[in-house]
Amino acid sequence: MEGRQSVVVGEYLHLIYRIQVMGRVVKASTLVQRLDSSPSTVHATLRRLERDGLVNLNDRKEIELTEKGKESAAGIAHRHNLAEYFLWHELKIPWYLVHTHAHSLEHAITPLVAARLEEYLGHPKFCPHGSPMPGIEHPHTPLLPLSEASTGTKIEVVMLDESIEDEEDLLKYLQDSLVMPGQQHMVQERIDVTHTLVLQSENGLTNLPYDIAALIDVREIC
Repeated sequence: MEGRQSVVVGEYLHLIYRIQVMGRVVKASTLVQRLDSSPSTVHATLRRLERDGLVNLNDRKEIELTEKGKESAAGIAHRHNLAEYFLWHELKIPWYLVHTHAHSLEHAITPLVAARLEEYLGHPKFCPHGSPMPGIEHPHTPLLPLSEASTGTKIEVVMLDESIEDEEDLLKYLQDSLVMPGQQHMVQERIDVTHTLVLQSENGLTNLPYDIAALIDVREIC
């Protein structure tokens, strides 16, 4: 039972960390939606996290990681990112599936294994979806949401919002369309009537709704 509880705590800490790294606020309702769990279960787990000194709730009922919580969550994120990188680069697991499978591995990776794995992989700085390893600043600045890119602009995909990583069907579409970190596209057209962005790449044309494009960070290429 304790092992299962540890996994649950890790899932909460990792999700809170991922959302906060993106600069967004986390509330209990956020976790209910993202974890597809009941409000009572989420509140009970948050009470446990607060009791263990891992999170605090401020006056606005926003969830904040304590220093202890940040350290633990960053460790989980680091192991998760290493697992994703290993699955994609070494085992050739499809890009759109590595996030799901990494969740099963992150809790089994010990600090020693993580250190050896990081060395074996050549100290990767980013996960396959473009998120920096904990403690690493993203060198590609400034970035802008793809939804804000102008027609006729050539862009390179840099990073996906953490929320996209949980959407396998969407990730599969992005992979098939080469909308992945490191891939370049031309913003061919903006269709305001249908709120759609049209990209041109070596793979042909790709249509992306504005709300999805807003979750993809890119850099403009001169």
